[in-house]
Amino acid sequence: MKAKDLSRRDFVKTTGAVGAGLLIGFHIPWLQGCAGAAQLPAEGGMQPNAWIRIDPAGFVHVVYDDHEMGQGSSTGFLMMVCDELEADWSKIVWEPVPTDPSNWVRGISTGGSTTIRLGWAPLRNAAAQAREVLREAAALRWEVDGSECVAKEHQITHASSGRSLGYGELAEEAATLHVPDDPPKKSHEDYWLIGHSTDRLDLPDKVTGKTEFGMDLRLPGMLFASVSRPPAYQGGIRSFDDSAARAVHGVVDVFEVEGGIAVVARDTWSAFKGREALEVDWDPGPFADQSSETLKARGRALAGQPGDVQREEGDFAGGIAQAAQVVDASYDTHFLDHVPMETLNATAWVRGDRVEVWCPTQAATSGQRMAARIAGVPEENVVFNSMLAGGGFGRRLNSDDTEFAVKVAMKVDAPVQVVWTREDTFAHGFYRPYTHQTMRAGLDAEGWPVAWLHRIYGQPPRGTTTGGAANPPYTLPNFLCDNHLEDWGIPIGPWRSVGNTQTCFAVESFMDECAHAAGVDPLVYKRRLMEDADPRLLNCVSMVAERAEWGREMGERQGQGIAAWTCFGSWGAMVAEVTVAPEGTVKVDRVVAVMDHGIIVNPEAVRSQVEGAIVLALTATLKAEVHIEKGAAVESNFHNHPLLTIREMPSVEVHFVESTEVPGGVGEPPIPPPPPAVCNAIFAATGVRIRELPVDKELLKIS
Repeated sequence: MKAKDLSRRDFVKTTGAVGAGLLIGFHIPWLQGCAGAAQLPAEGGMQPNAWIRIDPAGFVHVVYDDHEMGQGSSTGFLMMVCDELEADWSKIVWEPVPTDPSNWVRGISTGGSTTIRLGWAPLRNAAAQAREVLREAAALRWEVDGSECVAKEHQITHASSGRSLGYGELAEEAATLHVPDDPPKKSHEDYWLIGHSTDRLDLPDKVTGKTEFGMDLRLPGMLFASVSRPPAYQGGIRSFDDSAARAVHGVVDVFEVEGGIAVVARDTWSAFKGREALEVDWDPGPFADQSSETLKARGRALAGQPGDVQREEGDFAGGIAQAAQVVDASYDTHFLDHVPMETLNATAWVRGDRVEVWCPTQAATSGQRMAARIAGVPEENVVFNSMLAGGGFGRRLNSDDTEFAVKVAMKVDAPVQVVWTREDTFAHGFYRPYTHQTMRAGLDAEGWPVAWLHRIYGQPPRGTTTGGAANPPYTLPNFLCDNHLEDWGIPIGPWRSVGNTQTCFAVESFMDECAHAAGVDPLVYKRRLMEDADPRLLNCVSMVAERAEWGREMGERQGQGIAAWTCFGSWGAMVAEVTVAPEGTVKVDRVVAVMDHGIIVNPEAVRSQVEGAIVLALTATLKAEVHIEKGAAVESNFHNHPLLTIREMPSVEVHFVESTEVPGGVGEPPIPPPPPAVCNAIFAATGVRIRELPVDKELLKIS
């Protein structure tokens, strides 16, 4: 069977789309777990998981599996196709994520800032393949040499005669030709769309309210449900009385499902009111004595004990013994909720051994698998519709929204939408983990590191808690990174930038402390230690210092701080400027960012991502945390988990390094630098070190 036949068969099987024209199947690798090496096709032939289809009307359909969650990746993908194909932007069509993920050859999951950087090479190659077979089809029809045929403005033109044919007119003939494996690609200087800010395709409908998010879905005969769950993690139900709930107008049924009590009604309000009327005796479960304070105490108790070694180079013990001075510090970061604006929700319809799910998700494959497991049906019996999500940030990589929707739907003879309240979303999150980080450095007589220890106490999995710690962007002799990871029964998961959000805070804050202990300007200190270890990050640091006028005169209780980090294939440095009021309130006045993302496909979309990341990072620095008491979350809504307001937003300047390197990640890399940059600026303004987030203004008050 020919590769193109395999592509066509799999395309129809996976997408359900049938149509004549030119079809190019290709493979986008999968970066499993948001880190590590990309997963390539198994041996034995082509395994397409994305397609470019040109129909007889000339429209170019692009089918791929990543979710658009507001990051603008769908527009970026289509820009790459359009530029390489020399197509008409108005004829590019963005196709939805396939509804049967079990037919996809990689897991459908969007995270780790992978969409553009993994799609860059295969997408452009496929577009170039389409362009070349269109050129060949035109040459055969005109009986001329292919070198005389030029692809431009959505048509093939014969240079000498001026004859031209549109892509749609050639699509059927092109479909019969051999597709070159490695066609010539355009050079960087020839891009006319890539690298130019382009209006995002998803925004007009969002602005006008036409976009349908998961919460907006309405089906004939649909019911609504709310599930009351134990407040404590790992808790259970001892008993409940549903008589008052059943008496609420609009409630049609109340029943127990594994993990909770479902109240089904004709509208969400009735479901919520019925749930409020439930009388439940909850079992607190095995972690009822767990609290943030017990975790912090445990972390401090283990700070002096060796942990599981993650990376070791040289002899830390020998290096620290010979140091002229030793610098010690510890840093605490707390649980954080992802706080998507659209609370979790999913709609399910179970009809015998057939299940259909509608869910705003980052992970269609795991959602389909979850639905199949709960319903006890084969995966191919589950149609999974990926709805647009009102925010994800890593939270929607988990499929507990689908889990409870299917559990409820199995007992309801209708489609049912299970809606989480904001309180549900806080109480049953998969949080950024708590960490206690111990830092120790030995400095020589001139103040430069001769030994470095980074010890992390937290919860497994290791990458979610310690990511980035083992490979800081500095030359650090006699290096040791180890950790103590214990299961506390508290659900954690990848929060935007995953482990880097907490490890960068500790490393970059401690680097500032070492610089001051050495009597060296932090910028000078960082640049020297970074020179050989990470030249691309060094370039960002130098650029941001220039753009921010590092070292300029500041007012009373004002200061500048600098921090830099590399993760997810990109590099970034930021300078924060703060003013600390006498009562301890921190106002971030200005953030200057320099980011090196390699080639930037859509600059304005990337700028928006960086600006949004800074907002999220400042919220985590100044305001947000989730405390644990009695094995449950204390924070429940925005009254005690506040977000950064527009009045508190600093002036933000984003600068990009001009580059011809392959694209790097965008969503995660701008998150780590702001917290340490702000805390270093606070020290410059007040002389007070902030070693725990969010910032406690009581430490900064003038008595």
